[in-house]
Amino acid sequence: MDTHVQSCLAELGLWLGFALILVLILFALAIAALVVDALIKKGKDPLRLMQSCLLVVAISIPLGAWFFIQTSGLQSLFEGIGPIAYVFKMLIVITVLLLPTMIAAGMILPLSWTIHQKQNETAGMTLGRFMTFNTVGGVGGSLLAGFFLLPQLGLWSALALVSLCYAMAAISLTHSFSEKPARRGTFGFSSGFTTASLLLPALLVFPPFSTQHLKAGESLLYLDQGAEAQVAVIQKRKGSRVLKVNNTYSLGSTSAEIEERRMGQIPLLLHPSPARVAFVGLATGITASAIFDHPVEEVKLIELLPEVVKGAAWFEKENRGLLSDSRSEVIIADGRIAIPSGEPLFDLIISDLFVPWHAGATSLYSLDYYQQAALQLAPGGAYAQWLPLYQMSEQEFKIIGQTFSRAFPHVSLWRGNFSTKYPLVALIGSKKAISMDRSRLAQRLKAINDRSGTHDLKLSSVDDLMLLFGGEGRKLDALFSGAKVNTDDRPYIEYLAPLSRITKNQLRGKGLAALFLDVAKADITDEKHEWQNYALAGAHLYQAEVAADLKDLDQRIAALNRANDLVDGGSRLSQLDRALRVSGFLNH
Repeated sequence: MDTHVQSCLAELGLWLGFALILVLILFALAIAALVVDALIKKGKDPLRLMQSCLLVVAISIPLGAWFFIQTSGLQSLFEGIGPIAYVFKMLIVITVLLLPTMIAAGMILPLSWTIHQKQNETAGMTLGRFMTFNTVGGVGGSLLAGFFLLPQLGLWSALALVSLCYAMAAISLTHSFSEKPARRGTFGFSSGFTTASLLLPALLVFPPFSTQHLKAGESLLYLDQGAEAQVAVIQKRKGSRVLKVNNTYSLGSTSAEIEERRMGQIPLLLHPSPARVAFVGLATGITASAIFDHPVEEVKLIELLPEVVKGAAWFEKENRGLLSDSRSEVIIADGRIAIPSGEPLFDLIISDLFVPWHAGATSLYSLDYYQQAALQLAPGGAYAQWLPLYQMSEQEFKIIGQTFSRAFPHVSLWRGNFSTKYPLVALIGSKKAISMDRSRLAQRLKAINDRSGTHDLKLSSVDDLMLLFGGEGRKLDALFSGAKVNTDDRPYIEYLAPLSRITKNQLRGKGLAALFLDVAKADITDEKHEWQNYALAGAHLYQAEVAADLKDLDQRIAALNRANDLVDGGSRLSQLDRALRVSGFLNH
């Protein structure tokens, strides 16, 4: 259940959340043992203490849930504060929510030991029995919660059932008390406590507490709670739909349909004949729906959460019926397991956006994984890794780039958009340099534009596509040179990304503009001259967008002019000018 408590607390999916909860559990167990020892030495009845502990747990579970909902509104409690305040506030929240319950629950085992010590059996026999029951209960409880209670009942109903079980256990102890009546007042207090323990769990079920924060005008279309996460589809006030996980992170939206499909289009365009393709991360399925514009014969859709696959059905129009297409195969598995077991080999593997500060996500950014994935590429195959730069600092980006470059000898950088707030880039790696033939790309782009119902202005022509090229070669290698390598046993990303998030140290704006310009200024060969000029032009276009955000009109105009000046020849210049205007770069 602790995992779902972390999900509700939004930010506690971080390694820091796990660490703090573990420390709190150990602290609570130590306090519980000390309290039991002190009370028993004072002559307190262990059976009555046991009943009181069970009742406290039964009552504190629904009260804790109610307190959290009232104080948080199911929104993040940790936005807009510094790292020190972040840690202290997180500690306070989980202490208030969990410490009373943990101490009371932690007292049950030492109290049971005390009660059974009075029986005529050896200490070894008692210890063995207790360790057996405790281990079986711990394993069985984890399996029951993860694979039955949460998936079948949902979070609040599962907590209500657990609370009720503690209350029933407390009531079952009543017959074990001695014949001697309790002092006046004791029975009334216990009766009130018992009644509360039986009634309070109902508050979690009738009506059930919400598990999804909805803003004004939003409606919940779909909600599924599994062993690892809860997944929801929400209709926004203006009619768009969004797929969300654990109440906080968006996996995709109909409002971003064009951009999400572009993440599939760019890698597919660069491969001359992508017959067998794998997507690591399904989400809404919009990105993978780009296969319908290319000669793809087979596609593997790898998704960790089965609830996400069900949620993707709400985006059937936008993903073009991807899940029901005969070429598609949905695989519910971790990409780390599914990709290395691929047979036959893939022409293209496209890896979706993974939140770098989520616990476990670093394994999909590790050298171990990239090396395994490289072995699953067919001759001429490529791996595309999309990165959310708005969720990582320049340090994490360079670590991922250095790691990626160790597995793939040839790496190129591609822009997914020109957004200054939510910039996306892709690293596309292969064993041999990718051939970017204008005539072939023009034919493929024409097919896309003739077929697609949602026209992507940034893929209107080869000129548009070339503006998304960020660079390759020695400048890119130099950018990543010296950075650490992220591996399974040294997961730097998992530990650094949360800190960058807390301190709001993301790679975007001026910093990203400078990086684009630096990478694009690589040594230009005759073969890549045209592409390299467009890479530099695209860098200036991003610089123009940053200037627009800063309301610096002179800098914006200067950057756009530099982009135009990079194209040789009048005809080419007019084509670039047209591409800029059609794509909206001159009309911010």
